[in-house]
Amino acid sequence: MKKLDSLTGVRGILAAMVVLVHGMRRTGYLDGDYPFVDGIRSLGHFGVVGFFILSGFILSHVYRSKKWNVGDYVINRFARIYPLYLIGMVVAFPIDWLSPHYDTNNRLSALALSLPALQSWFSFSNGRFNSPGWTISVEFFFYAAFPLLL
Repeated sequence: MKKLDSLTGVRGILAAMVVLVHGMRRTGYLDGDYPFVDGIRSLGHFGVVGFFILSGFILSHVYRSKKWNVGDYVINRFARIYPLYLIGMVVAFPIDWLSPHYDTNNRLSALALSLPALQSWFSFSNGRFNSPGWTISVEFFFYAAFPLLL
């Protein structure tokens, strides 16, 4: 299997785009209705979609050229993603739980969906308890579909 080192730079650029947009949103620099602001906002969306496409390409590249079984695949994907996701949940939990801006009626349900990374499939829980984790929820769906598609 040939390594794809050249894609590391692309991943860095995509990550920088997402971080830039999130940082600008948090600081209020993306408030307002100006054409250049819309352009900057779209960079964040492009970065996320680019990551999804790149992940699918790399997975296909890696797994099409080697012997593998579904059990090992599931363990490898889970071990690569979930521990860091869970650390993010632990760090973000008190912020979300104690925030006066979140609806307290759905807290336990949102937490129950966030732990197995299912939060993006239900609007009341998407963005709760580690808001960037919605991408992991989507990625886990892609991971589940991948063996069937490959």
